[in-house]
Amino acid sequence: CANVKGMLNEDAVKSGNIIFLTVPFIEQIGTLKKLKEYFKHGAILVDVCNPIQSGILGEISHPVLPWYGSAAEQARYYSPKHVAVVSVFKNVRASHLQDLAMDLEYDVFVCSDDEKAKKRIIELIKKIPNLRAIDFGPLKNSRLVEELVALMLYIEVNYNTREHWKLRLKGLR
Repeated sequence: CANVKGMLNEDAVKSGNIIFLTVPFIEQIGTLKKLKEYFKHGAILVDVCNPIQSGILGEISHPVLPWYGSAAEQARYYSPKHVAVVSVFKNVRASHLQDLAMDLEYDVFVCSDDEKAKKRIIELIKKIPNLRAIDFGPLKNSRLVEELVALMLYIEVNYNTREHWKLRLKGLR
């Protein structure tokens, strides 16, 4: 059971210890610039943004290669130094995360340069049925995850698959 309430972004960042950044990639820098002064010392910023360009009608167009290497590394650059950045949920469709009745059955990659923050997020993921958190190393490895997502979305769109792909790795415990 979670204690959840809606509030302005500034107020949420001021009061939160774990902040999920779930804006479209094109809004990431502007959002972080507006919120930078409100982060608590020791807060964790969870970056969920994927650098994917959408066309006029919202269709997936192509991956964007961020100047900083990945959306997560860009979030690191634009967030305060006293905030740990964790990259996660990039390979889970947003609509699936929003649907509380959805059986997720995903492996999710968790990247961060802050081991304590990464472990905290992995513990949270363990509380979600059928999700498995995979420690995918440092934040720079988020580049690989983001490019994998772009590839999988390309396949999904090109082959007109009816069901969104789900990533499950075999042989891991």
